[in-house]
Amino acid sequence: MLAASGRLGVALAGLILVAPWVFSFLRSMWVESDPDRVSRKESASSGSSPMDRAEALRVLDLPANPSRESIQSAYLRLIHKLHPDQGGSTYLAARLNEARQVLLKG
Repeated sequence: MLAASGRLGVALAGLILVAPWVFSFLRSMWVESDPDRVSRKESASSGSSPMDRAEALRVLDLPANPSRESIQSAYLRLIHKLHPDQGGSTYLAARLNEARQVLLKG
């Protein structure tokens, strides 16, 4: 109908302007539909102060006394999902890196 009335260009321009918001909305719906991803994101966003051991365990979802192998395994499992190249964020990747570093030091 728009093509017949000569307004196809106006409709396409409008669609181009709205597309970023639509994609942003769809992405937020995808993140909210994955409760495991949401819980990791919430636990990783607890603040910018230096991370302590308890926080590092929560970020990597590990028990109280994990082995070096389980720390590395948990880190790799999460970084593959939350890395910026996989749709995660630099903030989440940095929190995972910090958590691994805290746990491997202590």
